[in-house]
Amino acid sequence: VGIYLLEGGLAKLDFLSDANSRMKKFNQLMKRVMEKLHSFVIPDVLEEDEDDSESEPEGQDIDELYQFVKQTHQQEALSIQVDVQHPALIPVLRPYQREAVNWMLRQERFRSAPTS
Repeated sequence: VGIYLLEGGLAKLDFLSDANSRMKKFNQLMKRVMEKLHSFVIPDVLEEDEDDSESEPEGQDIDELYQFVKQTHQQEALSIQVDVQHPALIPVLRPYQREAVNWMLRQERFRSAPTS
């Protein structure tokens, strides 16, 4: 029996971290192929681990996680916002520039605006 696989049958990973979940799925499929072609059963050595992994989602939405963290940091930052646009400064700071200046001030534990 000759088995051939076209290049389209190979998985192209978006991220290296995807390999673990895909390898588990691949191993399950290979067990089925071996059982069908060679008529022998491969015992489940890591049966408990497979059951645990099935209850967890296959992939987590990383963008959703980053968005949550970003919103949390922005909410914390809003409570300590200082108007960093100096009247003598001709160009108007962009929002990301204001955020950067406020972040630097928080790192220096800035408490109040200078009076001069």
